[in-house]
Amino acid sequence: MAESPAQERTLPATPHKLRKARERGQVLRSKELASTAVLLGAAGLFLLAGEHLYQTARSLMAGGLALTPIETYNTESMLEAVKQIYLTAARMLFPLFAVVVFAGILGGVAVGGWSFSGVPLQADFNRINPGEGIKKIFSMQGGGEMAKAIIKLTVVAGAAAAALWAERGEVFGLLNDAPRTALLQAGILFAHFFLYIAAATVLVLIFDVPFQIRQYAKQLRMTPQEVKEEMKETEGHPEVRRRIRQLQQERARVRMMARVPHADVVITNPTHYAVALRYEPTRRLAPVVVAKGANRIAERIRKLAREHHVPVLEAPGLARALYRHVDLEAEVPGTLYQAVAQVLAYVYQLKMGTDPGPLGELEIPDDLQRGAA
Repeated sequence: MAESPAQERTLPATPHKLRKARERGQVLRSKELASTAVLLGAAGLFLLAGEHLYQTARSLMAGGLALTPIETYNTESMLEAVKQIYLTAARMLFPLFAVVVFAGILGGVAVGGWSFSGVPLQADFNRINPGEGIKKIFSMQGGGEMAKAIIKLTVVAGAAAAALWAERGEVFGLLNDAPRTALLQAGILFAHFFLYIAAATVLVLIFDVPFQIRQYAKQLRMTPQEVKEEMKETEGHPEVRRRIRQLQQERARVRMMARVPHADVVITNPTHYAVALRYEPTRRLAPVVVAKGANRIAERIRKLAREHHVPVLEAPGLARALYRHVDLEAEVPGTLYQAVAQVLAYVYQLKMGTDPGPLGELEIPDDLQRGAA
């Protein structure tokens, strides 16, 4: 049964799915890039150090053939000779192994980056399922791999033929050289051929790398339903998120109410808004809004303030301006300094036991008045 349009994999993979794919070891890779890097590294080494490798191999062979019959029957001398042969061979082959390993690792991670996962090492019987293998052979990916193999064979064969034709004079000239010179020259020619063929495989990358990128993105495509389910898993269901927000708001409200008893004054609307201020000259440059609220919360702030003998003053314009324009734990803006200072001075006189009389009119900037209305 064909999938409905809503279930077709038309959406690109989300960052969460890409991260999960990397954890499973499913990473973008180009085998051709790794093999080309190995070939180029080995060809470059042969070209730069080919003569040294030839001389070392020659001396190694000569030393092995120079053993006398007496030395071959002497255990100590034979072991020493074998030891020297192995050490010489190791010194000769180590640069080649190092270049090949480094080039293979560099080419392997050049596209998809580093990824360490043990999941690919686990048993998966689908890998030996004949049906799945046949599907891969006749799939788009299988067709792409076949086309890539044909292109690679054509490019390598053409490069080899062109290199051989270009060096045909030197190849036929080997027949007239002395054996030692001919072997050395043949090694140089082999390094040239190797480099030409390795460089030719770069052309295959022009086809392979974009193909692998496209196939990787296609394999990880998602349906709209999968995206929705992932959002539910990563962010939670809407009901859960709503409940979390409610709990966070309740906890913030509890913390805010706990600071009301320590406020210096509560300014009210008188019924709709209530804003609690605290001024600590040694810690802050200006008074701070430690609590604010409207309607029921404003009523709770007023009640709590009266229970703890915190002065409650009616200043509708200032209460609205502070409620609308100053966040919790924020300092009072400079435009309201004069009005707030007048309120704090009034409260200070009340605490000293003097009768300051009516509070008087407070100066509130027009822009705050309009915004707070």
